[in-house]
Amino acid sequence: MRLAHFFARTPNLGDLGSALGIQTILRSLRSDIRFVAFDVEAGSIGWAGARRLARDFDGMMVGGGGLLYNRPRHAAKFYLNISRERYRKLDLPKCFFGVGLNAEYGGDGRWVMSDETRESIHLFMESTELVGVRDLETVSFLKGIGIDNVMLTPCPSMFLLYDMEAEARDATLAVNVTKRAIGLDGVRVLLGHVEAYARKAGLRPVVVAHHPDEDRQCLEIACELGMDSFLPVSPENLMQFYKRQHALVGMRGHSLIYATGASLPMLAVSYNVKCDAHMAMVGMQDYVLQCDQLEDRQLVFSKLDSLLENRASLEARLTGKKAEFYGLDREFARRWISLVESRTGV
Repeated sequence: MRLAHFFARTPNLGDLGSALGIQTILRSLRSDIRFVAFDVEAGSIGWAGARRLARDFDGMMVGGGGLLYNRPRHAAKFYLNISRERYRKLDLPKCFFGVGLNAEYGGDGRWVMSDETRESIHLFMESTELVGVRDLETVSFLKGIGIDNVMLTPCPSMFLLYDMEAEARDATLAVNVTKRAIGLDGVRVLLGHVEAYARKAGLRPVVVAHHPDEDRQCLEIACELGMDSFLPVSPENLMQFYKRQHALVGMRGHSLIYATGASLPMLAVSYNVKCDAHMAMVGMQDYVLQCDQLEDRQLVFSKLDSLLENRASLEARLTGKKAEFYGLDREFARRWISLVESRTGV
């Protein structure tokens, strides 16, 4: 079985982990699957390339990341440079997995978008045989615009190193922070709180990067504050890091996803509704800080106190959720393989 796999091949280890995670799950069900990676950026494929896809491959996968829609100036990262009509006529099975609504679709704590964008998403989704989305917020949105073939497929990044056994934890408090929504001043404030709390709790704070370029300034601030840092070299290396931590203060959505895969209790800093959606899905909505709460050191300390006091029960909860999510993703993978087999006879 030969699959064309479209994903953003950027230095962001979260996005890359999502692609590798679904490949791992699919290969666990059918060992002869071959993946050919395509970098999905605006203008990366036209109609002639799309026709070659139908000739050369048994199926086409896109994801995970933002929902596909046809607005080049405001495109989500999985925009394809073909018209919606030609996408509909593309004669091979197509699936999206692990996609969801991102900041570019909404504001003020709710999803706000134009009728044009809603219609574009609808046309792409109704022309896709199987749609898997990463959180219940996105499931509800798609069903609300008439897309019924939607499955919950929590981001496959968390299954890069799937196992149910806990590893020995280091006495470290990991922190992942981005300047998105809070700027560098906000980064400095948050890292200052974490460094002070870790010192009080007898933990060593470690700042972990997910993107070497975007996170460079955050790492420089951490160095100024005398904090250690970790620069992973691969998604698997990043997951191993999370599996060794005692707790996490996470801001990027994928820091929370990797922590779930590592059964690592986390306090989320929500710069995007997708962070809230993930924490609600794992039953940890009480462990979320909004960006406008970061100045309140007492509140940050109180949340971390609660996290550490309850970490054993939270670790068990995350382990259970990971098993539940793995079952959902394997069912999605089984349906995708069955769909391709029935259409191609491979």
